Amino acid sequence: RVLVRADGGKWGNARVTLCDAMGRVLVTQSVDSDFVVDVELDLSDLSGGIYFVTLVGDFGPATRRVIKR
Repeated sequence: RVLVRADGGKWGNARVTLCDAMGRVLVTQSVDSDFVVDVELDLSDLSGGIYFVTLVGDFGPATRRVIKR
């Protein structure tokens, strides 16, 4: 599992997206939060590899790389 946590400002209607290394969108989840975003993504069905988690909200996008072994 991967926990996506962002705080420190107004995220508003945020969206969390999980993509594989080829850019294919695997999971999209909407979040409505004023200050803290907490989203847990279950990666148990995915094979090992590199993935990218992007949080897009009022502050713009923030992307982090996730490596599943």
